[in-house]
Amino acid sequence: MSSVTLTTLYRKIAARLATHILQRQILYRSQFDLLEGKSIRVECELWVETCRIALGGALPGGRTRIDGPWTKLLQAASLVSGEGDAWTAVLKIAFGTQTDDVWSIQMAEVVGPIELERDTV
Repeated sequence: MSSVTLTTLYRKIAARLATHILQRQILYRSQFDLLEGKSIRVECELWVETCRIALGGALPGGRTRIDGPWTKLLQAASLVSGEGDAWTAVLKIAFGTQTDDVWSIQMAEVVGPIELERDTV
């Protein structure tokens, strides 16, 4: 199979799978304790690691290509497994009244670049 075909198939399948997991494992449940959040994060990271191993350098672009479709899921998993000062800051930002632009800047300062929409967080 050509690398272009493999890349296209992988991105479509991985993106749909990541969206499904995000919707069923995180968004649908909406409430977790810290242990469940950490368990979800580990499971999501395992999906990405499995893809890295399975593809083993078959995609041009390496890790970036493989991780791309999973970005939103990994970000959501990081958010639900947060604790301490970072978690307090995320809650304050998520439920604040600032504009979307300010929200994006503040979230990026606390958790790094984020692709999730404000409504999702």
